Formats: sequence, structure tokens, C-alpha cells
Amino acid sequence: MHLPFTEAEFLGLFTQFNRAFWPVLLVLWLASAAAAVSLARGRASARAIFLLLAAHWLWAGLAFHAWYFTRINP
Repeated sequence: MHLPFTEAEFLGLFTQFNRAFWPVLLVLWLASAAAAVSLARGRASARAIFLLLAAHWLWAGLAFHAWYFTRINP
């Protein structure tokens, strides 16, 4: 299978994305850690966990795939 991008382009894309959006990514990581602690203590609601998961998927779909990945794989 032939991909329309090189490995260096693919990995470089992650570098660009992480540098551009590190504050947002940090917030998502902290929210996930807080949710995991709440879940472990039995205080997290299923709805809150599902909303956080939806936010992660939405962010990955829009920010990475729509705005960045299309640069190397239209």
C-alpha cells in the first residue's frame, strides 16, 4: 500500500499539532485525570464521563483530522 505522505511528514504533523495546541491538550489531559480520580472514588457520573469522551473525539476529529491531517492526506 502506498501512502500519500512520508513517515517524516506524518510525525512532523504531530509535532506541529502539539506545539500549536499544547494548552488545549493539557486541559484535556487534566480533565481526564480528574475524571479518572472521580470515577475511582465513585463520584463520577456516567454522563460526565461520556461528555468528556465526546469532547476528546470531537477535538481529535476537528482539530487534528480536519485541520492538520488533511494537509498531508487530502
